[in-house]
Amino acid sequence: MPEKDWNMDRPIEDVPRWRPHLRWLLVTGIVAIGLTLAAMSGKRLWSTGGAVAGDSAWIGAVEHGSLVWDVAAAGSLSPANTRVVSALVAGSVIEIHRDVGDELKPGTPIATVDNVTERRRLLEMEQELRVAQAALTELQRELQSRELEQQKLYKEMAFELNDARRRAEATESLPAGVIPELEVLRLAERAEALETLLQVESRRAEAVTGSANAQIEQQETRVEQLAKLKEFQQQVVDSLSIQSPVDGVLKNLPIETGEWLTEGTVIAEIVEPGELVARLSVPESAAASLRLGLPARLNARGIDLSGHVSRIDPAVTSGTITVDVELASAPDTLRADLSVQGFIELQRIDDIVHMARPVGVGEHSTAQLHRRMENGDTEAVNVQFGLSAGDRIQVLDGLDAGDQVVLSLSSGARQQDSFASSR
Repeated sequence: MPEKDWNMDRPIEDVPRWRPHLRWLLVTGIVAIGLTLAAMSGKRLWSTGGAVAGDSAWIGAVEHGSLVWDVAAAGSLSPANTRVVSALVAGSVIEIHRDVGDELKPGTPIATVDNVTERRRLLEMEQELRVAQAALTELQRELQSRELEQQKLYKEMAFELNDARRRAEATESLPAGVIPELEVLRLAERAEALETLLQVESRRAEAVTGSANAQIEQQETRVEQLAKLKEFQQQVVDSLSIQSPVDGVLKNLPIETGEWLTEGTVIAEIVEPGELVARLSVPESAAASLRLGLPARLNARGIDLSGHVSRIDPAVTSGTITVDVELASAPDTLRADLSVQGFIELQRIDDIVHMARPVGVGEHSTAQLHRRMENGDTEAVNVQFGLSAGDRIQVLDGLDAGDQVVLSLSSGARQQDSFASSR
């Protein structure tokens, strides 16, 4: 018979009882060791006030100074003075004399426009003015002739009146009976009648002269009106020759030969020499805070500039509002259309305590932060916050200027801080 293997046939009850519990004992021992180490680490962190390694935390300093609210804006440099030349009347472009970039002087021709209707209207006004002037001259000649006739008639009647008076006076000095009494009466009455006629003729002459003068004044007024209309029409015709009104450089000439221009069409844009302004596009969210005189910090391709808001568009366009910033000083190297980036200062509060905004902290809130002590440890403090501006926030209570505060911890440091707090 083969030998019996006692090891294989031994009943299970004979196996040592501690073997099934060996794995459980090993796991329990590892967990106990981990908890012991964690408890020791947490005890040390609690006893030292929460010491945090410098390479695992973001440390910020509390400062005393000003808190500034500003808005970022982008744009470009533009001439402070740009003259736009528009068409005063409609017309067809028959010739263009200058190109974009040409320097211009007052009176330099830019383009020529033609309008036959306006030219014909000028000729008609000139003819009407000449007719009115001729009528005025005729009225003046008639008045002069009438005045001469009245003067002649007045002289004749005055002569007859004087003659009648002399005859009457002569008869009165003669002895009675030499000249019949009726003749004496007739001479006296004739002298009186001539005197009355002379007065009536004088008043009639004044009335006729006054009427003639009124007609002449009316005609003179008409001539004056026609002259002004003709002068205006002459200016209209002259405006068909487009000329530069100022010194400058031709920036834009959006017309072509043969193009029909309506009244008010922009013919040219002229940049006058002089100062530049920064024309910025500000987001509409800041439109309510914008006002004239606000300071601005700018950078034009590496050149730092400063200035203040000098003009604000009255309306928002495409989500932005255009703002002009007058530059305090501009180097000669700056050129129009140079791109500009900058900030417009909307509000400033001076003489306050502020710090970098901690992670998760909002305006007008209270939070517990860790303040760093001289020995490198930290202590928990309750901090009351106020207004914020960008990444800075106002400190109302709990911290002083010069304090160093843990603003954010790494993941490991956060776990330690959470464990210490749970104790």
